[in-house]
Amino acid sequence: MSAFVDRNAQAAIAVARVKCDVVRGLVSSAYLSLTSALVWAVASACSDPTPRTAPVAQQLKPGIVARVAQHDVEASFVASVASKRGISVATASQWVVSEALFAEAAEDGLRGSGLFDVSRRSAHARALLQELQAAAKRMGPPTDAELEKLRSELWMDFDRPVCVRVGHAVVLTKNPADDSAAKAAAERIALATRGVTDPGKFWELANAVDTGPLEKRIEGLPHMTADGRAVFLDPADPRRQQASTFDVGFAKAANAIEAVGQQSGVVQSPFGYHVILLIERVAPQHYELVSLRSRLAPQIYDRRSKQLLTELLTRLERETPVERARNIDELTAVVARGP
Repeated sequence: MSAFVDRNAQAAIAVARVKCDVVRGLVSSAYLSLTSALVWAVASACSDPTPRTAPVAQQLKPGIVARVAQHDVEASFVASVASKRGISVATASQWVVSEALFAEAAEDGLRGSGLFDVSRRSAHARALLQELQAAAKRMGPPTDAELEKLRSELWMDFDRPVCVRVGHAVVLTKNPADDSAAKAAAERIALATRGVTDPGKFWELANAVDTGPLEKRIEGLPHMTADGRAVFLDPADPRRQQASTFDVGFAKAANAIEAVGQQSGVVQSPFGYHVILLIERVAPQHYELVSLRSRLAPQIYDRRSKQLLTELLTRLERETPVERARNIDELTAVVARGP
């Protein structure tokens, strides 16, 4: 293999900094950065006792600052590497040439094996994903529609209305015949806990009320909005992953309690009759779209690139013949077990 660096590389790279082709640089970088290249380069050097002499260098084309074997290295690419890594042009040039030499050695060692094709496909796939991410940014800053949609999905953090945390005692109604007795039992609980502001004392007194054969539950509940949405204030709370709701009538009654420590009257829900104690009220939190544009931009770009990937994959599956073995599960099981 041969490596030839143009003596006018510095000037060419200076021009290329103005016209840096980032996409082409990303593709070249992904192709040249094979993980196993250095190992194969060393192995080839150690196993080949016959020295090879590089051919006589020829004049490079304009904009090309180096040639490694048959691969031309463009000034724009070296400039992009220098800018991205924060290194000098000279250092970037040497790094690119070294990477190209290692990749060439890897191709010599891996060619003819399945690893060569796998490595090449992986590099190309990474380059494609990077290009899709770049394309997502080239579509411009996040639009109001994109921000509105994302804000509505992340409403607990960026568009949360007033929410409350309550405790309640409920007498369950498992069939219509229990209705009147359950309501009467709930009224006894309301009477026994009247004026009580401390949750622990409320629990104690409500639990002491005899409800006969009817089941009674006394428990604290997560924060909730007036329209019944459960709120989990901690961003790391795993319960955020699955939306949960409360009965709207119950949630409205809970949010209607005026002050912390006060109680509702007896409230009916599909589950039975409740007495609700307000433990905490949390103020609303709302962000205008203008304040979210830069904050949510990374997530918007990620969504765009995923959408581009989905569209590309759909088109490729439609245009590219794909054959799959019918017994793929059996075949992969055999490979997994090994000899």
